[in-house]
Amino acid sequence: MSSHEEDDHEHENEHGDDVEEQEIHVDVDSDSRMSCGSGSDVDMDGGSCYDESETPLRYLATGMSIRGLSFSFRTAESTIRQMIPEVCQAIWDTFCRTHMAPPSSEDFLKVSKDFFEKSGFPNCIGAIDGKHVRIKCPTNSGSEYFNYKKFFSYVLQGVSDANCKFLFIEVGFKGSQSDGGIFAASKFNKAVRNNILNIPDAKQLPFADITAPYVFVGDEAYPLMTYLMRPFPRRSLNARNETFNTRLSSARRCIECAFGILTEKWRLLKREIDLLPHRSILAIKTMCLLHNTIIDIEKINDYIYSFDANEQSTTPSLSRSNNRSGNEAKQIREQFVEYFN
Repeated sequence: MSSHEEDDHEHENEHGDDVEEQEIHVDVDSDSRMSCGSGSDVDMDGGSCYDESETPLRYLATGMSIRGLSFSFRTAESTIRQMIPEVCQAIWDTFCRTHMAPPSSEDFLKVSKDFFEKSGFPNCIGAIDGKHVRIKCPTNSGSEYFNYKKFFSYVLQGVSDANCKFLFIEVGFKGSQSDGGIFAASKFNKAVRNNILNIPDAKQLPFADITAPYVFVGDEAYPLMTYLMRPFPRRSLNARNETFNTRLSSARRCIECAFGILTEKWRLLKREIDLLPHRSILAIKTMCLLHNTIIDIEKINDYIYSFDANEQSTTPSLSRSNNRSGNEAKQIREQFVEYFN
């Protein structure tokens, strides 16, 4: 066990894993500055920080090493390692219900309206994708976290609305897991299958005599389901199917942009996260929540579709796979094909 892991365990034994309610309040304004507790500011683009309570935010925003932060703020590494999960937990507890609450039926209808206006894809209530986030190999984990890109990672699975805001996130899948296995095992998939989410009933598509269910959209890494549309494989493309693929790709772009913006704003995601596993997961979740918070407050909806996710994002996507689809799911996809043609 490394020295920093010993420090982490030492603090966990002393303080416990659960962070109690504390007076840490985080505010974000239009200048992308954040304040915690004492009201001191940290510039999210890397400006100065005036109080060591902001050190964890600097860690998330810049990706500076723990050792570098220790030198910069004259604070022990063990103290910084303890502060990071405490501040992350406080941020999560403060903002989760406001900026990442489960969508209501009315919320889903608004999401669908936005997708149709921005991409022309009707009855779409979210775009899904997954990204590998680089981590330090957990102790005694062997190759469980070693992915096809040849580094250790967690998989972050996200579902975004048309404005690149995360509707659902799930973190902690091992990098070696297959994309199909990750989706099948995800709480999101189980919630949809068990009708736990507030998804509206099927509705007639705009300006057409076609009734179709509300669906999520994903790329080739995902299976075709009654509630999840994926593109036609290239081997079976004709003009009609290609039109469908083009529309689906346009709807999917928002999740690619979401991951790209997330990575550019929170640069810890551009380097290896050197924390214990449960603390890494909390840090990733917190960055996603702060991403939503900034979108809500800064109202950057007009910016997102000009963001080139392919050029900016450095968190690798999931691998592609072949998927067999049920007849009902294929029939639903054909309804959308008919609509687009």
